[in-house]
Amino acid sequence: LLYDIPRMRWTAHVAQGAPVEGWDLADFAAQHGIEPRAGDAVLVRSGAAPFWAAHPGFEHRFPPNTPGVAVSTLEFLYDTNASLLGWDLMEASGQEQYGEPIPLHRVAIPHMGLPLLDNANFERLAEVCAETGRYEFMLTIAPLVVPGGTGSPVNPIATF
Repeated sequence: LLYDIPRMRWTAHVAQGAPVEGWDLADFAAQHGIEPRAGDAVLVRSGAAPFWAAHPGFEHRFPPNTPGVAVSTLEFLYDTNASLLGWDLMEASGQEQYGEPIPLHRVAIPHMGLPLLDNANFERLAEVCAETGRYEFMLTIAPLVVPGGTGSPVNPIATF
């Protein structure tokens, strides 16, 4: 499922101080007649390409200083038993109150067993979803086999 939050908010990208929250995912699903199901791959579009185009001199730092996805999404992902979280702007800044620089990574991977698809480009996918009115599709991801590895480059394929 693609959750296109900037399109729902009528903006090009999510803004600093207004990250994607768990209730945004629930609202998007309700507005589009989507029933989240166990095993869904959840792809969250925050509008990375428009964000970087609008902020050409912006320097990405660690901990994250970009808008993106907030910790509250973990509850939605847990409640709907998602199988994967993919995102384009990754974790939002301003979440220091959780005591971790990247709290979603620190909870999703080891405690939920939820794989992450980082730094994805959802722009063309978002266009197709908007054109067809379909935000549900089959997603194929075939990572490289890296013994002992914790990550792999992938080329996700959405099939409608």
